[in-house]
Amino acid sequence: MSKQTKKSKLKFHLLVFGSCEAYNGIYLLIYLTKY
Repeated sequence: MSKQTKKSKLKFHLLVFGSCEAYNGIYLLIYLTKY
């Protein structure tokens, strides 16, 4: 049970981190194309 919870928590963190990275990448791309 605790092992499964830990695994899903890690998956969630990776998902959040991945979306943040993608957002930063898009923001950087827009910034570079704008200027």
